[in-house]
Amino acid sequence: MLGMNRRIAILLGLILLAVVAYGASPYVAVARFANDLRRQDAASAIARIDLPAVRASIARQVARQVLAKNPQLAAKSPLGPQAASMIAAGAVNAYLAETFTPQALAEMLGTGRLPASVAGAASGRFPALPDVTDAASLLRRAGFTGIRSFAVDVPGSDGDTALLFGIRGVTWTLIAIALPAPLLDRLTSEISSKLSTS
Repeated sequence: MLGMNRRIAILLGLILLAVVAYGASPYVAVARFANDLRRQDAASAIARIDLPAVRASIARQVARQVLAKNPQLAAKSPLGPQAASMIAAGAVNAYLAETFTPQALAEMLGTGRLPASVAGAASGRFPALPDVTDAASLLRRAGFTGIRSFAVDVPGSDGDTALLFGIRGVTWTLIAIALPAPLLDRLTSEISSKLSTS
């Protein structure tokens, strides 16, 4: 009986240890990611970014914004507003593929400088993740949004930018960026003008 109780206690201890390790893992991953960005280790930072997913998340936001500001575009689509949104997101994503390269995204997240190919990049500022690296700040500004997703709110002059991480295999990877309204407005205007001239 004593041996059985000991086995159960060991098993419960291992389960508790696994839960604590899983709960701490995104905080550790984000701190490492921020450290890679601070050291400008682009290769390590890029390995922690699901670039197609990040671009798609930005493209969806910009497409929604374009259609909200230009409702006639959705009305003109014979397939309806949802199809118009998907078409707009595809066009925006194609533009972002040229602009937001892995290196440009790593630099943007690390330094706060927008890619040079974005109009107004000299005056624009993106919140930099290394600004949120001390443990207390990270604990205040980050948390689980689901069992396999984790978000970090990075403060910036335009408001908070949410970086969403998801677990891919055993690695926490950046999968989406939710832009604050003023930054999204500037990016939408820039992309709209680029797409209308191309």
